Amino acid sequence: MQMVILDQTRISPGRPYKPRTLIRLPQHTGDLLPNMQTWPDNMDTGAWYYLYIQEATNSHRHVMKDDGIHEAWLYLFEPGNWRLLERSYSTQGIFTVA
Repeated sequence: MQMVILDQTRISPGRPYKPRTLIRLPQHTGDLLPNMQTWPDNMDTGAWYYLYIQEATNSHRHVMKDDGIHEAWLYLFEPGNWRLLERSYSTQGIFTVA
């Protein structure tokens, strides 16, 4: 299995598993929204993993396209406050790959 490494972030071909299981994914960048969360190491909109990462990153409401596979985003949900879920005894960077 080939791994793609972007600025210490590993993205494997297995990463698309979730959107593929849901059988829905944006077809192209025009199906996304301009105010979505983006990542500095996921700016290549032509990369095979770009839409998968954006799909996994942003909570959104969508409408299915006529092909029954692809979606177009309608709006984004307000992101949750993840700091409320962090534990005080968590060790920062514990899962960082060197």
